[in-house]
Amino acid sequence: MLKYFGCIQFAFWAYLGLFSFQNLRDAPEDTTAINSSWWRRIAAKESKYKNGISVLCFGLGYIILCISILYPMRAVKKLWLLKGGTAVRVDTYSAFKRSQTLTVPTRNVSCLQSRKDAAAQIAMKIRGKWFFFLLDKRGVFHNADLFDYAVGLSRNVK
Repeated sequence: MLKYFGCIQFAFWAYLGLFSFQNLRDAPEDTTAINSSWWRRIAAKESKYKNGISVLCFGLGYIILCISILYPMRAVKKLWLLKGGTAVRVDTYSAFKRSQTLTVPTRNVSCLQSRKDAAAQIAMKIRGKWFFFLLDKRGVFHNADLFDYAVGLSRNVK
């Protein structure tokens, strides 16, 4: 749902930027008086305000789109400690498919906070990945002690 929200917001802001670029006109010269309202003085200036508003709208829509696509890719849906305890399987959402699965060695996973100290989410760093993965603390931990001693440790993964 977040991806659809981002696409709709991008379309809205892109349309608003296009509308402001095409339809904002220069005001007559007499509106530049000191006692006129601020928006009339801005409208009477050069087209840099028109272009600035258009770029700002398009940029805001693009930022919302990127965040709405990137955030679910870093939210952990399921986390498994694989047989033998040497690897972890991380299941997240992806940009275009239903889910994305990563299998990484346990030594390449580091949690910044322990499960007990984290407020709402546990930030988990995986070696070779740019951003942190986020574990929701309200999720179900079937064996909390095993999570704390295998995955929930703070390791140096630089």
